[in-house]
Amino acid sequence: MRRTSTTLTASGYVAAHTTHAHTCAIASRHVLVGVRASAIPSFSDLAGLLAYVAADPRLFISSSTVMTTAFLFAAAVLTLAARSWPPAARLRDAIAPTLALVLAYFALGSTALASLLFVRLHDALPLETEIQLVSGAAHLAEGLIGIGLLAGALRHRGAATWLVANALAVAYWTLQLAIVRPPWFDFQEQGSLTRGIAFAVLGASALLTVILTRRGSGAPLAR
Repeated sequence: MRRTSTTLTASGYVAAHTTHAHTCAIASRHVLVGVRASAIPSFSDLAGLLAYVAADPRLFISSSTVMTTAFLFAAAVLTLAARSWPPAARLRDAIAPTLALVLAYFALGSTALASLLFVRLHDALPLETEIQLVSGAAHLAEGLIGIGLLAGALRHRGAATWLVANALAVAYWTLQLAIVRPPWFDFQEQGSLTRGIAFAVLGASALLTVILTRRGSGAPLAR
């Protein structure tokens, strides 16, 4: 990974070192300072990001990373509470398939789009795209951790359960992308491409769900 000195916006540097969701919006501040060229965030980078996001509620709400981290936190809390509180166990069992698929789409989608940006733009923006790639890997890890926490509630689920869960997960991400529109999708004016790919994948997944549901309608599916 390249380690040469570079010039980048202060707020953009903080954002790019931690999450896709803030890179584009923050980088537009145009306050140029010299920074070290590292794709790994320091404690001060993280603190600066939190301070910046806290001052911009819309950026906070529109962040797919923040929203999905909340789901990860919910999965952790429910998993712990389910050990001793039956209502929490029932709630976890009810939402686990949908939550796992939401996290899976997040993990795989972030990694795929970060890789796409890296391939397309690395020659022109080596540092920024390397940071995006590291961020994509972090999102992949976050999604896998969440799915791992829910693993106990995902066993022995029938086809009907997974079809409904996938429909709900696709609906969630469609609304997230269409209404909230995470700002990182517009990184280096790539918004049309990234949104087009994301909606195409969601559409294909929704179509597959419909096809599998119709095929299974002739026979009872396990719950």
